[in-house]
Amino acid sequence: MLRFFLEKNSILSGYIAGILIPFVGYAILLMIFEQLQNAGIITAEGEATGFRYRTSLLVAICLNLLPMNYYRKKYFFQSQRGMVFATMTGVIVWLVIFGPALFSK
Repeated sequence: MLRFFLEKNSILSGYIAGILIPFVGYAILLMIFEQLQNAGIITAEGEATGFRYRTSLLVAICLNLLPMNYYRKKYFFQSQRGMVFATMTGVIVWLVIFGPALFSK
């Protein structure tokens, strides 16, 4: 299904791919951390409140760089534009959720 969005040059397909990729990436990262924690390889001790979730979400948003580069190489500029809109939406949501805790004193 994702391949359909990566092969079509439209703002909507880029926006949908830009929403789906971080969502799936975030879920995969959380599953990896959960498995590592269950295996006893990592612990949550000494970690700042919400650090793992905050950082995982930021990494998931940055996963959009991979398909953006793909769109650039294929000259799918409309899809790339949709991907940028989705990425900026994700960054704004991230700042609204985690910004007050990071920037307040």
